[in-house]
Amino acid sequence: ICEGLSEQEFQTRVLVERLRGMEDSSRFWSCALTIDHLLITLKGMTQVALDLAQGKEVMIKVGTAEVKPKQENVTNKLTMLQNFKILTDETVTKLQPYADEHSKTYKAQHPWFGQISSEGWVWSISQHHALHRKQIQLIVKQL
Repeated sequence: ICEGLSEQEFQTRVLVERLRGMEDSSRFWSCALTIDHLLITLKGMTQVALDLAQGKEVMIKVGTAEVKPKQENVTNKLTMLQNFKILTDETVTKLQPYADEHSKTYKAQHPWFGQISSEGWVWSISQHHALHRKQIQLIVKQL
């Protein structure tokens, strides 16, 4: 979606309509800030899902404020998109072995959904990506 954008367009903030599941504070982001947010959340959510799937107790409490993107994390389009692809591929590779067999004993607190198991965390990763993909599409449409 972002590959055809110029560097300036990639970093231009656009106010998008409120999407279901999106906080108002997340509506005025650029594609770059949205990708930064996805990089932050994907690392953390993957680790929680992996630990839970392996039967480990997870005692973290992360709120939405801790996963907001930061302008200083924005490098350039090529680097950010490459990092996002690498992290996404690594996530699939790490979680794939637990697709069929995983512990359901432990749960961890999600800031919106409460206590959820590894399956719930994997589901929330996919839903979170879908939400921000739609956000990026809306940003690009308005550029």
